[in-house]
Amino acid sequence: MRPLVSAGEMQEIDRRAEAEFGLPGLLLMENAGIKAVARLTGHEWRDGLPAGPFVFAAGRGNNGGDALVMARQFHLQGQENVSVLLAHGEPSPDSNCGRNLAVCRSLGLPVRDWTGDPEGSRAALASCAVLFDGLTGTGLAGAAAGPVAELIKHINT
Repeated sequence: MRPLVSAGEMQEIDRRAEAEFGLPGLLLMENAGIKAVARLTGHEWRDGLPAGPFVFAAGRGNNGGDALVMARQFHLQGQENVSVLLAHGEPSPDSNCGRNLAVCRSLGLPVRDWTGDPEGSRAALASCAVLFDGLTGTGLAGAAAGPVAELIKHINT
């Protein structure tokens, strides 16, 4: 697979969208999540969504926020059994990711935390039909570490 842009190029695109064109990060996140869901439902899953639970693994950054928008959108479109798995605790409540987590909670989506409830998190992962990865994004420098690395290792097993 050939990436369309590098991580650095994507960071620059986001920076310019905000600084030069006045598009707030929350709007960029909303559009990314909505477009990803539209792509999946309009192309890959045009004949129907997979049956079974959807789990959205989310880090504290923008990629985690994108996943939370997707979780909300699938829930609002009628997908049953949508839940969120936080990789390493709560994002800052005033961050874009934190704002999207608050919306997911207000809609009643179950939220688990890998660091606070590893057994419940493992059970959610074991029973899910589809897992969405919003753990890391363009801000990752080097290999994942700590709880995120542990979660990735668990998912890969």
